[in-house]
Amino acid sequence: MISWSGLEITAQPNHIGALNNLAWHYAVAAPTAERKGARAVELAKRAERLTNGADTSILDTLAAAHAANSDFAAAVEVTKRAIELARRNNDRASLKSLEDHLRLYQSRQPLP
Repeated sequence: MISWSGLEITAQPNHIGALNNLAWHYAVAAPTAERKGARAVELAKRAERLTNGADTSILDTLAAAHAANSDFAAAVEVTKRAIELARRNNDRASLKSLEDHLRLYQSRQPLP
């Protein structure tokens, strides 16, 4: 996955899916010792800018990246924005996991 996403970002630095997937990998999916919170934040912020902050999954990834980087205040703020967006869009599927993530970040815990 890393090599595919890394190649995709090199070839198309504004490919939203590749940015989000690689940011999620660095924040959550990689083994704990291989997580790269700062890089995850950088990639997720780029994806957020490209979507004008209007994609709950991108915001969820950005929040997870902040939490992986031990910036729980930012993780909480971004997750609250994602929850508001999910409510406005009547996105019940995303709302439950976002609320669960918010509780973790408020307890100063990253995603497992």
